[in-house]
Amino acid sequence: MKNINILIKRLTVSIIFISLAFFSCTQPFSASNYPSPHKAVSADPFGNSSGTQKMGMVSLSVNDGNARTIMPSVSKADFVSVQIIFEPSENSDHNGKLAEFWVSGLQDATGDYLLAEGWYKNITVKAFYANETIPAAMGQSTDHFKISSEKPDTVPKVIVLELIDSTSFNNEGKFSWVIDDSANSIVPGGTAKMTITSRPGTNSYSEIINFNTANLTGVRTLESGIYDVSFEFGKTDFASVKFSEILYIAPLGKVSSYSYIIPKLASLSVKVSYFLDNEPVATDLTGPLQGGRFSIGAVIDKTSLPALSSSYNPAAIVSNPKAGIEGWYKDVGRTKKWNFSFDRVLSDTILYAKWTGSDITSSTTGMELKLIPPGDFQMGSPDDGTEPGRVKEVRNNEGILLYTYIDETRHWVTLTKSFYIGKYEVTQDQYQAVMGINPSNYTAAIPGENGTPGRLPVERVSWFDTVEFCNKLSIMDGLSPVYTITNKETRDNNGYLTIWAANVTVDWSKNGYRLPTEAEWEYACRAGTTTAYHTGPTISSSDAWFDMPWDKTHQVGLKTANAWGLYDMHGNVFEWCYDWFIQNQDYAPGPAVDPVLEWVNGAVWRSWRGGSWYWNANVMRSAFRDGHGPDHTNRANGFRVVRGL
Repeated sequence: MKNINILIKRLTVSIIFISLAFFSCTQPFSASNYPSPHKAVSADPFGNSSGTQKMGMVSLSVNDGNARTIMPSVSKADFVSVQIIFEPSENSDHNGKLAEFWVSGLQDATGDYLLAEGWYKNITVKAFYANETIPAAMGQSTDHFKISSEKPDTVPKVIVLELIDSTSFNNEGKFSWVIDDSANSIVPGGTAKMTITSRPGTNSYSEIINFNTANLTGVRTLESGIYDVSFEFGKTDFASVKFSEILYIAPLGKVSSYSYIIPKLASLSVKVSYFLDNEPVATDLTGPLQGGRFSIGAVIDKTSLPALSSSYNPAAIVSNPKAGIEGWYKDVGRTKKWNFSFDRVLSDTILYAKWTGSDITSSTTGMELKLIPPGDFQMGSPDDGTEPGRVKEVRNNEGILLYTYIDETRHWVTLTKSFYIGKYEVTQDQYQAVMGINPSNYTAAIPGENGTPGRLPVERVSWFDTVEFCNKLSIMDGLSPVYTITNKETRDNNGYLTIWAANVTVDWSKNGYRLPTEAEWEYACRAGTTTAYHTGPTISSSDAWFDMPWDKTHQVGLKTANAWGLYDMHGNVFEWCYDWFIQNQDYAPGPAVDPVLEWVNGAVWRSWRGGSWYWNANVMRSAFRDGHGPDHTNRANGFRVVRGL
C-alpha cells in the first residue's frame, strides 16, 4: 500500500450564533417561520412530533479565500458533498439535540441552520471527493456553546479543515513539462538536465532527466506533495543557466504544467564596438583579451575610445565649432547613457556616440534634457491688468487686507549661455535611482496612466535634497559637481531622511547638474512667448494639471509641451530654483544679464516656480513667483534640473 501523506488545506469556517426569538408552545414549528432557512434543512430535523420544540438559528459561513494550501490545484469545488454535524452536550441538564445536515459541495455549506435550544459540545464538518465513501477532509470545533434566547453565544467558532490520510482516493498527480530550445542551446557535450527531488514529508523521490531533442516534452506521475525542480543548461566556454522552481503535485490525477524557453547562452567573453557617427559598420574596440574581446563583467576604459582622446569631428557637424562628444549611449536612439564608473559589459555591446550638435541629451538615469539657446526676453508681467494675480495681497488671520505688493515687474533680461534643462520634472524612478529612496506621498498607479507610479514627479523634497541629487547625478555621469555641501543635518520626513540644514556654495564654472535660476526657468517656460502662459493669455485643463485641490500629481509629459518641447512647466508640482527669495521684494530695477539672486540680508527662502496641481490658474502664470524655506517639503513641490555645456 502506498504511503499516503497528509495534505493540509486550511479553510476557516466562522460560525456566528444569532440571537433569535423562540416560538411559544402555541405556535407550531415551520421552516417558513424562520428567515431563509438552509435548503438542506427539513421542516423538523429533530423528529419532533409535537412541533413545539424551541429553536434557534446558527449562521454558518465557510470561507477559504485567505487560506493557503500546499496543493493549490485542489479547491473547495473539488468536494462534491459535505456533512455538518452538531453534537449536543451530555453533562448538562439542558442539552441540545443531535443535528446532521448534508450539502452538495463546500460552497453550499454557507447558510442558516436550525438547532434545538440547549448546550452543544462539538461541531464536525466532513468533506468528500467524488465517488469516495470516506471523507477526504475533516475538521472539528470542541468548544461548548449554548443556543439560548436570553443570552446567545456570539463568540465565533473556528473550524480548521484538513485533508486527511486516506487510501480510498487517488493520491497521485501528474507533472508535465515543455522545454523550448529555439535558441539551440542544447549541444552534444553540453549540459541540459532537470532534477526532480521530493521535499521532506513527501515520499522519497529523486530523478535526473537529461534533455535531448526527443524528450523536451514529457510527463511524470508523482505522489501528491511538494517537490524541488532544478534546471541547468550550459556548454563549453559559455555561461551556464541554473535555476530552481517549486513544484506542487495535487491528488486526483490533476496535472501541474511547466514551460520554459531556454535563452541563448552567453559567451564568457564578449565583443565591444562603437559607432562614432552614422557609419554602416561599428568599429571593434581593442580589448584586453585575444581578438579584442572583454571578459564578462569588465569595465570599459573611456580613454580607449578614440573619439574621447582626439579632436575627431564627424563631417555631418563639422560646421559647428562647438561640436564634440557629449557622451556614449547603450542604444541607437541615444536615450540610455553608458556610465563608465558603474556599467559593465555583460554581453556583446555597441556604444553610440552622441554629439553636442544635438538639442537633446540624457543622463545615466534616462532623464532627457533639451538644449536652450541664449537670448533676450522680458521677465515678469505687464502692468496693464491682463494678468490676474499679479498684485499680491497680504491679509491677517481675520481676512482683513493689510497691504498689496508687486514682485514681478517686467524688465529685459539677457542670458548669454546655452544650457540644457529637463524635458520633464524629475520622476520618482529617477530620484530613486540616484538617491536610493522615494520620499513621495503619491506613489500609487493611476488608471489610464500606464507609466505610473514610476513616472510621477517626485515630491516632498527639500531644496537641500534637490542640490544633493544634482551632485550625485553629476558624479554618476562623470561630471564635476556644481555645489559644495557641508554641515548637513537630516531629520525624518514621513519615514525618509530629508536634509533640512546645510551650508551650500556654488561654482558656476562646473559642468554638472544644478537647479535653474529664476531667469533660466522663466525663459525656458516662455519659449519665446510674452503672454501669461506659454499656451497664450489663458490656460485650460487640457494644458496643465492645476486647480484640483481634491486631486494629486500625475504622470509627467501628458499635457501640452511648450514650443521648446518642455512639459509641465505649468502645474503638476512647483519646481525649486536656485535663487534666494525675499517675500514682498520686487526685482532689481533695469535690465539684467544672467541674473541670479545670491544671499542678501533678510533672505530666508529659496524660490520655486510653475504652480502645482493644487493651485488656481493665477499661480500657473509664467511670471508668478513664490518660495519657501529650503528645509520645506510638501506634496506639491518637486524640481527639474539644468546642465551647462
